[in-house]
Amino acid sequence: DRTQIDEAREALRIAEELGDDRLIAFALNHLRGCLWRPDNPHERLRVSQRMAEHAVRAGDTFQETEAHIWLATDTLDLGLTPAYEQEVAEVRRLSAITRQPQHAWNAASFVAMLALARGHAREAERSVQEALDVQVVHQLVEVERRHVARRALRPAEEQVLAPRLALGGLRAIEPPQDLDRFLHCNALFGFKWCITF
Repeated sequence: DRTQIDEAREALRIAEELGDDRLIAFALNHLRGCLWRPDNPHERLRVSQRMAEHAVRAGDTFQETEAHIWLATDTLDLGLTPAYEQEVAEVRRLSAITRQPQHAWNAASFVAMLALARGHAREAERSVQEALDVQVVHQLVEVERRHVARRALRPAEEQVLAPRLALGGLRAIEPPQDLDRFLHCNALFGFKWCITF
């Protein structure tokens, strides 16, 4: 969408005026997401490279990891196999530092895609299983986090939301009835994404 791209470029311009590398990396991350179309692989690669540079200068390992995830995607799209292999190694290294489930999932998925491309089915299967395991653990943590937050909000909910709920103005949000099925479907989505590349 042209409007989103224009807004992302404006955010980048403001971040550059401020001269803050962390903000510039963040704005570049947003711009890179807006540019994700098949007709501009070289532009996406340049944006991802700039993002990595600014993230490193800012000392922001999270944004640096995000940049290398984009770089892995970009180099794969361009068929730059040696560069893709380097980016996969960097995503693996950085995801071990950030310990973010999404980063670990990306790392395992990229390793699986690389193994499939090389014809190493067993290695690909192990990496897909690792990606699925990361996804399931992430979903369990997220469900528990929401449950804890819901318990903490219960007194406020009773005072503020209960009258509106009673009048039908809001619907209560309940966790999925079949948690195993919910987690399995989310894990399968990750697996399907991994094997489509």
